[in-house]
Amino acid sequence: MQALSILSNGSKSREVRKLLDVSPGKLHAMRVSRQLSFMRIGGVIYYERADIEKMFEKFKTAAVK
Repeated sequence: MQALSILSNGSKSREVRKLLDVSPGKLHAMRVSRQLSFMRIGGVIYYERADIEKMFEKFKTAAVK
């Protein structure tokens, strides 16, 4: 059952590339460097929204006051 909830909350590469405004090569590099977690099922790569949010938090810089 957990796999079904992951898929319903997951995004495919095309959606993630559009969200992050990156090329397919850059998204691949992010997977290889483990900046972004993913799951491959039958040749389709899925990304959990929570993992994308974690990546944003990890690379966020503090605002200067």
